[in-house]
Amino acid sequence: MGYALARAARRRGHDVILVSGPVDLPPPPGVRTVAVISAEQMAAAARRAFSRCDGAIFAAAVCDYRPRRAARRKRAKSARPFALSLAPTHDIAAELGRAKGRRVAVAFALEDHAGRAHAERKLRRKNCDAIILNTPAAIGADRAAVEVLVTGQSWQRWPADSKPRIAERIVALLERLAHPAGSERERAASVNPAARRGTQVDERRGLPPAGWTNSVSAAGINPAARRRSVRAVSRTGENTVRASKMTPACGAAAPRLRSPAAPASPAPGSA
Repeated sequence: MGYALARAARRRGHDVILVSGPVDLPPPPGVRTVAVISAEQMAAAARRAFSRCDGAIFAAAVCDYRPRRAARRKRAKSARPFALSLAPTHDIAAELGRAKGRRVAVAFALEDHAGRAHAERKLRRKNCDAIILNTPAAIGADRAAVEVLVTGQSWQRWPADSKPRIAERIVALLERLAHPAGSERERAASVNPAARRGTQVDERRGLPPAGWTNSVSAAGINPAARRRSVRAVSRTGENTVRASKMTPACGAAAPRLRSPAAPASPAPGSA
């Protein structure tokens, strides 16, 4: 699923960083892939990626514990019992969720019982904006059936579908969470030309544009429009002239969005 998310975000025009544990999959084209082995390495790579993005999708099924001490060589078999001491790994989503500020974070919950109750607790504890609930049946499968909870809303049960189609919907959800006003305005403009003209009027007044597609095209023919766009950015602090950023990933992928209305179309493993 992490790789499907990275491909979906790239197709929708975003700049993507994919942090991936060992998997038997080729890197998605156009995506910067950071390969890691351990949960500790994934946490460090996710921190670096998240520092440059506006959002993250935490899709990796990272192990919860690691050996407290690593052996330097293979341990010989013995007839005596052997106790293995384990230490908890970093909770990457919780760590970055607590530090996200105005950025958007979407977490995954892999549960085999009491899924909604466990996912709701994770959503609060990790301070994420939404959580995707799935089951172990999704691991290694081509299709998935997920339930989605956005903070402050009710549960949604999405129909079972291919992982690429589910990934498209998750990236679209992340876009709406990152740019709620822009998403509504663009949807209205797609069916009502007057609404699109209203968007342009807002830009002439110096308000934040619904999407960089409109403001950049206006700036291309009118230098004054460029200056107005830049002033709007300096007030909101949410976008840059190049793009805004988000993140799908295996552990944390960091896409930068070129426009909130872009065209539609783990340590080990990527559930």
